[in-house]
Amino acid sequence: MPWLDYLFIKNPLRGLFGGGSTGAVAHFARARVNERLNHKGTSPIAYGQKDFLARFLEAKHQHPNIVNDNQVLSYTVSNMNAGSDTTAISLRAILYYTLKNPQASKKLYQELTIALEENRISLPVSWKQSQEQLPYLDAVIKEALRLHPAVGLMLERVVPAEGLQLPDGGPFLPAGTIVGANPWIIHRHQIFGKDVDSFAPERWLKMDTESETGFQVRKQKMLHATFTFGAGPRTCIGKNISLLEIYKLIPSLLLRYKVSICHRK
Repeated sequence: MPWLDYLFIKNPLRGLFGGGSTGAVAHFARARVNERLNHKGTSPIAYGQKDFLARFLEAKHQHPNIVNDNQVLSYTVSNMNAGSDTTAISLRAILYYTLKNPQASKKLYQELTIALEENRISLPVSWKQSQEQLPYLDAVIKEALRLHPAVGLMLERVVPAEGLQLPDGGPFLPAGTIVGANPWIIHRHQIFGKDVDSFAPERWLKMDTESETGFQVRKQKMLHATFTFGAGPRTCIGKNISLLEIYKLIPSLLLRYKVSICHRK
């Protein structure tokens, strides 16, 4: 319920009593902001090369009525969460599900090894090679991101001034209503086929019993229901660079090193 969200999570009074973000990322971000602000003898804006934090501080300098120190910290935390932590979560999920599934792991290693031996890919694997030469890698990554999207929160949107009539006899949502959908829930929809809780990269590949046209229609439906990076005009602005890192790192890593799950006693 929205009012509970504002009462317990988004209540501005929480910050006055130490109820703000206290995670490791927030602590690290605050330390970097303080470090930059307290750097002696050098303007925070001119400190070193212009990185994201320097630009945030520059925005504070140019727009003091909009950007204050708390806003700079908020920008920094958001940038770290969205720009690094989510990709790291995705990489861990891909490796975990692949290595946990011997059949999928074997198929992926075979595809990578054969492609390298036939000189269809090189090390490090390029983006173009990963897209054109490694279909099973693509299926593995899509399936892992379906099962374990990095963001497990409601992707909130605000209904515009004209309101929104939901289809299929759904209710009318007035302007200003906050709505959202959790990718973890959407990714368990029957549109992804049967046994949606299982790791099955093959669901992203053409089945022997379906035509190419049928496969493309089915695949597009799954892609349209994929909310790993959100959807529409508010899709994550870092989506492309995140996928670039993922599709280059995973095959390059598995071809260079023998990776396995460590079972601790």
